[in-house]
Amino acid sequence: MYKSDNTTWKQVPLSQWVIWHQPKEEMLWRDVALRQFRLFESIAASTGATVTVVSSHTSKSIKLPVVLLSYPGGCAIQIRDNFYNYKVTVWSPHHDVSLPAGIDGASKISECYCEGFPRGTVLTSHAKDRRRFTAEVTDPDLLRQLAHAVAGYSGLVS
Repeated sequence: MYKSDNTTWKQVPLSQWVIWHQPKEEMLWRDVALRQFRLFESIAASTGATVTVVSSHTSKSIKLPVVLLSYPGGCAIQIRDNFYNYKVTVWSPHHDVSLPAGIDGASKISECYCEGFPRGTVLTSHAKDRRRFTAEVTDPDLLRQLAHAVAGYSGLVS
């Protein structure tokens, strides 16, 4: 959940969060951050997900969102991008998730690499639990493939 003040946590639509947290013009990684926002919105649109910001983190001195893509039936993907890779947590209550080739499902990801993830949302590896896991994704196309797979379990895309 996104912390809006010292006491309140709430989810915020990504489009609203981006308006509130535009990177400054002089930031070297500004364009990359804006591409990141568009990627998250594009994945949500192409998979039928609702995209909200649940938290934030900072990379290259730019405030970045941790987003949650929510699907009907309880499936969800939480994502953060630090300009080098994506960390994702997947929840699929009714189906085992098949990882796209190129995503390592054997390694457990340490919480220290999941900057901004809310407490309790860094889970075990895909190898140990194919329905609730945290993994590293190194490529935006693999991220799209994973999101489409999870959306497929929700019956949104085929």
